[in-house]
Amino acid sequence: MEEAEKILSKLTKYKLYSKFYEEHDDTGEYSNYCRNMQYLIGWYSGIPEVCYMFAKNLINLHEILSEEKDNDKRCIYFNFWITDYVRKKINTQWEDTSKIPYILTGFLTVEKFIADDSKNNNCQFNYNSNIDLELWKERKYLYDYIENYNDIKVIINSDGNLCKIYSKYFDNIKELHEKYKGECCNGYSNKCFNLIKLDNLCTSDIFNNKLQCDESNGIAETRTVNDNARDMGELDGSGRSHSALPASLDPDIHTSGDLLSNNTDFYAKLGGSLTFMGILSTFLYLYK
Repeated sequence: MEEAEKILSKLTKYKLYSKFYEEHDDTGEYSNYCRNMQYLIGWYSGIPEVCYMFAKNLINLHEILSEEKDNDKRCIYFNFWITDYVRKKINTQWEDTSKIPYILTGFLTVEKFIADDSKNNNCQFNYNSNIDLELWKERKYLYDYIENYNDIKVIINSDGNLCKIYSKYFDNIKELHEKYKGECCNGYSNKCFNLIKLDNLCTSDIFNNKLQCDESNGIAETRTVNDNARDMGELDGSGRSHSALPASLDPDIHTSGDLLSNNTDFYAKLGGSLTFMGILSTFLYLYK
């Protein structure tokens, strides 16, 4: 859902996912927990590294998501992060989907090794064979919407471009929520999580209330002189101005015209006066 990423990418709670991608210091520290997943390298190159990240983030979850004070929510973020990470790997790099269950059950074993070592932060990987990665993705969309709801309200009212795409984003969320309600809010279903708590996806009214925003808010003005001239109808097809300047802004043209007209009258009158004086002088000379 492209609209979701555009709207959520700058929001504080959504950025918590990025903390899971920070590199670990010592591969050896986590390799022992991931020994059971080495056999998957033949199908999924880089799977040990993914497993190391899983182990590192599970062991250090409290510190990594220290900004989130609710331990249940930290665990929800962790579950959505790892399933979404594997899904993206499948879509862009691994492609082979046949052994996805082996990857996910492998994480369960890693979690057990960590718990046996007393390093688990009271968070469990909620594996369910009836919930595939696409279903995980849909539930993540719903969770991200409700968790970031207040910030979404602010950002779409400060950015007209995000306001424009919000409508489609909400329509998609609404559709996913209707599907989720049918599966998980009206009785037991084997397609629902049993370890992570998502009760608010069933009880919240947020999914019924589409936010209002103004598409004209926060649109940067990058107008040029030609933009203004075009709006006033002063540009021809070539982009050149074809209107005359007002008389008050172009005095030289009209002043010059008036001056030329006044000069013509002056010289005409002057010529007539000289002719009369010449005739009078001749008459007086002959009279004498």
